Amino acid sequence: MRLALIYPPLADATQPYSSLPALLAYLRARTVHQVECIDGNLDFVRACLKPDVLSDAALEAAARLEELDARATLSEDEAAEYDSLARARLKAPFVVAGIEAAVADLTTLDAFRDPGRLNRSNRLIQDAVALLCACGLPFQRDPFARLGPSLTGRDLTAWATGPRGEALSGRLEPIARRIVKAEPAAIGISVTYRSQILPTVCLCILLRRLAPDASIILGGGIVSQWYDHIEESPEVFDWADFLIAFEGESGLAALCDALDGETSPDDVPNLVYRREGRIEKTRRAVEEIDSLPTPDYSGLPLHDYLAPEPVLLLSTSRGCYWGKCAFCTVSPSTRGPYRRRDPELVHRDLIELHRRYGATCISFGDDCVAPATLRTLSRRLIWDGPALSWQCEARFEPALDAELLAEMRQAGCAQLIFGLESFSPRVLDSMAKGTRTGIVRRILGDCRQVGIAFNLQLFFGFPGETIDEAQSTYEFVMEQAHGAASFSFGTFELQRGSPVARDPAAFGIHDASDGGASLGLRIEHTLPPHAAPMWDRLRRDLQAVNPFPHLGLAVDAHRLICLRECGAALACRMPRERACAPPEPVADALLREKCFAPSGQFAIGCFRHGEWRDAAPDGSDHDIVLFDYEREREAALSPLAAWVIQNLDGSKSAQELAASLTDEGGKEGAEAELSGEIAAIIGALYSRGFLVRSQP
Repeated sequence: MRLALIYPPLADATQPYSSLPALLAYLRARTVHQVECIDGNLDFVRACLKPDVLSDAALEAAARLEELDARATLSEDEAAEYDSLARARLKAPFVVAGIEAAVADLTTLDAFRDPGRLNRSNRLIQDAVALLCACGLPFQRDPFARLGPSLTGRDLTAWATGPRGEALSGRLEPIARRIVKAEPAAIGISVTYRSQILPTVCLCILLRRLAPDASIILGGGIVSQWYDHIEESPEVFDWADFLIAFEGESGLAALCDALDGETSPDDVPNLVYRREGRIEKTRRAVEEIDSLPTPDYSGLPLHDYLAPEPVLLLSTSRGCYWGKCAFCTVSPSTRGPYRRRDPELVHRDLIELHRRYGATCISFGDDCVAPATLRTLSRRLIWDGPALSWQCEARFEPALDAELLAEMRQAGCAQLIFGLESFSPRVLDSMAKGTRTGIVRRILGDCRQVGIAFNLQLFFGFPGETIDEAQSTYEFVMEQAHGAASFSFGTFELQRGSPVARDPAAFGIHDASDGGASLGLRIEHTLPPHAAPMWDRLRRDLQAVNPFPHLGLAVDAHRLICLRECGAALACRMPRERACAPPEPVADALLREKCFAPSGQFAIGCFRHGEWRDAAPDGSDHDIVLFDYEREREAALSPLAAWVIQNLDGSKSAQELAASLTDEGGKEGAEAELSGEIAAIIGALYSRGFLVRSQP
């Protein structure tokens, strides 16, 4: 039979995800089914990052702003939407003008040797995503923020068939038609991240219409997390025929055989389906990890990703060898015992990936790689090659000593990703992390010594955490914010299936409620009041010392290539651009000369008050906002100040501007007073860095 394997939007487009290559390799090794791989996420992201698409989004943002502005009052959700639209609208002209060059930079190796250049291009990409997000595309990290606490199959269907879903479906239709063109009898969709759920539902509904005879199969980590509660959402089977939970290789192969009539669906492991209105679940199974073939990336367009070269994913294990952390769902996509692939086989995999695809950058996709694997694999790479740069997740283990870290660096390790979570010993014990702060300090010091960068992942607000304990984590992170360090952080999420979710009262949570949400991955509860402010404070303070705040995720393909090209000191602490420092005041006489012009790219808009803006100088209910795109700053302006900066180009003095304005308004005799007012405005804008002195 013909099978199409799909990776849906929306996810990282800098590198291919590993699910499709793993499934393709297994199917090609064991069956005669014809398989085509389509990275719909890559197609979608590239289609969105176009000037015409972003121009349309800017017009849509402007229209929606006008609609909201016409309302006397705004709800809390509408005010948040208004604020995001206002930000996006100010940035839109620069995004539209710069997006093509920015996308080109992401695929140019020279840009990765110049962090400043890459930082600017990544910022344009992020601002483009923010613009699309403000217009309703579910790019944001939590696309369900406005769907309410209950999330069932019915809720997802209602969203997908509503106005937002229909708009998204319009953008997904080219992908659906590409799938249909392959004439598949079955379509497998791998759903890994929350951000892929809504696009997947829309895509399934489209495929139901365009290819009604094709069987739709959903798999991946998200589907595995649905498994325990799927009976509460039978509507899922209105837009999908089968779910394969946990590991999917043998299940998908067996299902293809069943769809060909060779066996029964009841013989397929890890399968969930609806039969005569009843949800059926088949036997559970795990893969024999040493029998799995090397992932097959040949079905994907490796040179079309938003990176200058392929960065491939490979796993050395399934499950987590620790598996005790109280906040964690412990690899829901496997739901089986920890299994470690023979390091000799992993080394063979690396040789094959290098030989077939010329891969020189590898991200290991494990929950955490065991020290024993790291030791054996590093020695094999040192002795036998190939020469690679790689990164992986690891635990703060005593076995990760200076000798092993030095061997790993020699073998090409560029970065380690650690789950720090907290730097409070009591909180770490409550989490069952098995981590000691002294070991943390020692390992990070050894990483710096040998030249391995590290990313620390953490969150605030674990149940019972005090503000002093959060402060200790904040202080440790700021202390580490130099040299080889980068950080990924947020606030605590109560995940369905975690030890805390199974017994919230044991952790002091008495208000946890899933709202009956069978498909939601989080359970609502009240965070400690310090959690969000501490997160925001750390975010702002790290940005203040980070010279390249827009380089992207700290564990993605870009980071790995940057570390290879620039070394582990890429994220070292240094002052932000000197141009951001306030200039020295100037004498009043100089303010009347022809020597001032805007300091960079700027936009002006008029918006309702918002938390991110200063109060309007004239006391009105709207602000005239000056936005300096180059330096990412805003200022509220009076109408006169707005006119001044739009007409100040280094060729006019304050007196000439005043004369021009009085002539326009027919206000003879007011020129001297107005000239002084304009000079004061020029001085204020200059002192805040919005103007520069031009050449005399």
